Amino acid sequence: MIIAYHNATEEKAAGRFAAGPAAGLAACEVLREEKHNELMGKAINFFKETIDPSADDFEAKRQILCLARRGGKGKPEFVDSFTKGAGTTCGEWTRPMIRHKDGTVTKGFMKAAVAVGFCPVECPFCYLQMPYTDGMTINLNLEDLATELKKKWMGYD
Repeated sequence: MIIAYHNATEEKAAGRFAAGPAAGLAACEVLREEKHNELMGKAINFFKETIDPSADDFEAKRQILCLARRGGKGKPEFVDSFTKGAGTTCGEWTRPMIRHKDGTVTKGFMKAAVAVGFCPVECPFCYLQMPYTDGMTINLNLEDLATELKKKWMGYD
């Protein structure tokens, strides 16, 4: 098990958890995470060192489950529009999301970042298939999702 931390408070909490409840359950390593995309590389190395040294990166990634909080650098955004697929498979099969004044449209779809890692199309060239999304990530602060859905998407206060 890897516990990533970003500041001194999280480091102390991770150390307490590793020494307490997690101590008898799993091999536990507490690591500093500077950037969002570095954790999966560390997790792959940890997997190979502690579980299966013969696994290739893809095989190891498919065995990794990340539990996270959405919005670590500010307000969580679970549901958002994805309109970056111009010229790609998902850009071709999605419906128009934005109609511009000049008559052109931007295609896209609504994406929910509750769990990340398995696109239904899985185009091998897509930037959404980056190394840190090939494992499965589940966000644990789902109470923030409920608030966002009620306020932003359903119009309730």
